[in-house]
Amino acid sequence: MAHELCGEYVGPMPVDQLLETFVPDRTGGAEPPVDLEDWDQHNTFFASRYRYRQTDSQPVLEKHLYEPIKTCIQRFLTNFTVVVTAHRTDELSGPEEKWRPDVSVYSSTLSNTAAFGKDLTQLNNAEVVIEIKRSPFKVFGTDDDAPFFSKGKDAKEVRRRIATLLAEQMNRQWRTFAFFILITDPYVYLIRADRAGLIVSAPIDFRTEPKNFLKFLWRYNFLSAEERGMDLTVRLATSEEAELAKEELSPHLPEREHVPPVFVVEVPDRTTPRHVFVWDSLYDVESLTGCCTRAFPAWDPEARKVQFLKDTWRSNKESREKESDVLRELNGANVEHVPTLVAGEDVPGMYHHTVTQVYTQPTPHWVKSKPEELDKRTHHRLLENFVPTPLEDFGTPREFLQALFDGFIAHKGAYALGFLHRDVSDNNIMIDETGRGVLVDWGLAIRVKDANGALIPGKVGQRYRTGTWAFMSCNLLREISCQKPHALADDQQSFLWIGLYYIIQSFNPIIADNPGVEVLIDQYFNSNTYNPNQNDYTGGAEKSMVIVGQSNLCHLEIPNNKPMEKWYKNVLKVFHDVEVAQIFLDPLRLPPDLPDLSRHDALEQIFRESLDADGWSFRREPTEGQAEGEGI
Repeated sequence: MAHELCGEYVGPMPVDQLLETFVPDRTGGAEPPVDLEDWDQHNTFFASRYRYRQTDSQPVLEKHLYEPIKTCIQRFLTNFTVVVTAHRTDELSGPEEKWRPDVSVYSSTLSNTAAFGKDLTQLNNAEVVIEIKRSPFKVFGTDDDAPFFSKGKDAKEVRRRIATLLAEQMNRQWRTFAFFILITDPYVYLIRADRAGLIVSAPIDFRTEPKNFLKFLWRYNFLSAEERGMDLTVRLATSEEAELAKEELSPHLPEREHVPPVFVVEVPDRTTPRHVFVWDSLYDVESLTGCCTRAFPAWDPEARKVQFLKDTWRSNKESREKESDVLRELNGANVEHVPTLVAGEDVPGMYHHTVTQVYTQPTPHWVKSKPEELDKRTHHRLLENFVPTPLEDFGTPREFLQALFDGFIAHKGAYALGFLHRDVSDNNIMIDETGRGVLVDWGLAIRVKDANGALIPGKVGQRYRTGTWAFMSCNLLREISCQKPHALADDQQSFLWIGLYYIIQSFNPIIADNPGVEVLIDQYFNSNTYNPNQNDYTGGAEKSMVIVGQSNLCHLEIPNNKPMEKWYKNVLKVFHDVEVAQIFLDPLRLPPDLPDLSRHDALEQIFRESLDADGWSFRREPTEGQAEGEGI
């Protein structure tokens, strides 16, 4: 996540309001070690060493400020350990980011353990992250008539770093929100982030009025774990529990150099919650805001088997139904090739709902950041009765198309009940233990038909783009602000793009003037154009060329898998015929044999004919540049 999330900042919130709303006074009358009014006792780094002096022969460097700042903050956080972490890279850092926040706050309980001494920079344990900038450039506007977001490369980079550090901290921990402190000259900003966005305080001038900053520290010192953003529905497993869980979960997890501890996670349900053990996620989450879905193989001691845990922050937009409720209905109707729900519900408690969006609907008078209308998000967990394998790990080419068809049949069954999935993608078609496909992730599904099967007015017409960019229909992608409603035809077209994506990657097709796999994927699946006037991205131009027959991909060949080639070209013809008819023909005089994309029948027949055809290869053909058997 390399951007600064400007549309998701809300600020500047008055400091008194931020303190009263998010940092309640739990001190019980305890007096701070230093009188908050007596600034002379703790102004060493603020008033003297933290001064930008271009005339000095030996100017103060940023690194000289870490220890004085740490010392000042530590005086108020007596229940925590404040550590300079700028000199030690977090050992869990990836290849792109070497995480070294300037100062970090840890619980005193952790800092007294042997594990803590191995690496002082541990974002998986940090309570609060603090960034310090000596140069007096503004990150956020401070004057009444100034823009909230200060321009300039340095300011943008600081905002990007705030977003990435918070994302890394939140996604490594079990948290509902987190606090962040930014110190510049002469201002301190208090930031509270949840899965909806970031609230930033009005600037606190530490040279003249530091009291509110010190009040924040002293109050934070007495907050409960839940008030500091910790998720109390998760706990660390005991050594005995961890030993058993690791034995059961090891076969289902990728090898990593550094593995996290085992946790016990409470999965809410309509009756009694269920407790499962997780060790590591199947993939890393990179974003700070949004669904931020984490997926785990989970040892379920009640069922005595490994199941699948999904932890997500669902949107309340469009009065969207809970994913657990959608699955209950699909399961109750015996819809094929969808996950079987074991348990699932919204996580109870006030901290499992985001609050940042409250200050965008409507916008208070003090908000200058011009935020987007943010979604309220609710923490949701569900446990499913299978351990998925990614679609990219398919065995034979026919097994790939069978898995894709299984996902299509699941989509058809759900639509018959009135649900439109709206995020058909390769990550959402998984392979179960029997080698068959399963259409997962129903979190974006909405009910589009009533009990009589009639389309619900206002549902099909939602002007809200959803899905995975690479596999969205060209019609959805090319409209600014998603002027076209998301319909059944769009989801059906996503199956075409998944098929083409894998043909390019894994079926070694013959393509005229082939520029190579990476270029094709980037050109047809990732390309986009930003429209600053609409603050929106559009795309789909290259996909449209495929649909109307003006791309070399229309004529690709798969010599060793003719049934797969036939499937692709026949599905493409369906969308070509419909597109051409919509462009050139009178809507009242459409040919009677034109495929009807308000139903699944046309594509279903093509799937069945292709799967029944002879000529399938029984081995994967490595695409040029890949080893044999290697996936995407």
